[in-house]
Amino acid sequence: METIDLKLDEQNELTFKVVVEGMNGGTAKVRFSLTKGDMSFTFPGNGTGDGEVSVKIPALKSFLSEGMYDGRLEIIADDRYFEPLHVNVDMKTSIKILEATFKKTTTESVAKKTTESVAVKAEISSVKSKDIHNNLVETYHIVPRRKTSESIRESLKKSEIIKKK
Repeated sequence: METIDLKLDEQNELTFKVVVEGMNGGTAKVRFSLTKGDMSFTFPGNGTGDGEVSVKIPALKSFLSEGMYDGRLEIIADDRYFEPLHVNVDMKTSIKILEATFKKTTTESVAKKTTESVAVKAEISSVKSKDIHNNLVETYHIVPRRKTSESIRESLKKSEIIKKK
């Protein structure tokens, strides 16, 4: 038996090619039935010309659940009942996005540069020179020396000046 897929939450339209021979002048009624257990839904068919019949099945989400149903095409002609087609109908819900959320996360990449602080520590060295009056005078000359930031902190705490003669 053939299986057809129908959407529960959308209108479906099925088209059948129907040829009825030997009728005594009347018109045939065509319908499509969906059955599961004790429940049955029947939908009328409308002729579209060229022997085709269209059956529109509305959205059935509020009446049916997903699953397999028995489907059959029924024709009533000259007070006679025919079931020329039986199919399995797989009723499914369309794929829909029920909820979508957006969460913006910003990552600030702060580039931490490890720059080494440079401080100058002055060592005082004495230089003896004569002034105009031949008196000995001590003059001080400052000699810079590089230090790291950790040693700067230590030296700032101590605040010591070394004097050499």
